[in-house]
Amino acid sequence: MFDKNNKLGDRMSSRDVPAFKNSLEWTTNTPEGGLMVRQLPNVFKCFCGQHPLPESPPYVHRFAADIPANDVLVSGVGRSGSTVVWQVVDLITEGRVLKSHSFQDCCPTMFKFKKVIITVRNPFDSVYSKIRTNATVESAITEWHDIGRFYLLKNLQNSIGYRADMEIIFLKYEDFWNKDLERIRFLADFLNQNVNEEKEKIILADASIEKNFERSKEAAASGKTWGDDHQLDRKINPGHVDNKKGIPGQGKALDRFIKQDILDSCEWAFDEFGYSKDF
Repeated sequence: MFDKNNKLGDRMSSRDVPAFKNSLEWTTNTPEGGLMVRQLPNVFKCFCGQHPLPESPPYVHRFAADIPANDVLVSGVGRSGSTVVWQVVDLITEGRVLKSHSFQDCCPTMFKFKKVIITVRNPFDSVYSKIRTNATVESAITEWHDIGRFYLLKNLQNSIGYRADMEIIFLKYEDFWNKDLERIRFLADFLNQNVNEEKEKIILADASIEKNFERSKEAAASGKTWGDDHQLDRKINPGHVDNKKGIPGQGKALDRFIKQDILDSCEWAFDEFGYSKDF
């Protein structure tokens, strides 16, 4: 079973993390050459655990040198709607968006993202859905610890005004399930983008639950490999959307002992996002 002692606070906010008091400046390499980066004094390591916490990010993220930088990041716990959010944002921003399921490989303290969108879902439902794709309970729960890093970063922003240039929101799966048009309009508003009725129709045709259900069936029929984005149509995997089309509440079918493991390990998520802890 999952280690019940391996909780968010224990893993990521412990004060015995090195404070880097004697190295307030450090150098990192960028495409333009070495860049001196100044860290916040007497602050623990970045939440990713890989470097000190810089005052401002040294990098931009782009897919190629001759195209605009990506200034939007979409991430989230697996099976929480991050793919459809990416699809919508990709069309709204004309491709200036990065999608990831991990804090570490896109650390927003190191990259100049203006907007960060984190998708979340009832932990019982998200773990149930991950198991449906042959993931283990432990790996599904571990994803919540990684998303917790974004939560701690947002708390740091609220506490000391860190990275005021970057806005982080948490998007609940249940708020927009089967509400494709409402999701498009919410994201356009968050991104400060004008999306007219014609473009709404284009996005809706590409990123609706019905369209992704079709893509999911086509991917399965053609023998495509789960997780290989180069083969996939708009990042939709075989079996990504099943006949239930992601209806909330499926996690009720989990074994009660698995539910207890989830609750013991991810109680902060239930509290923060208002999910019921009832079995």
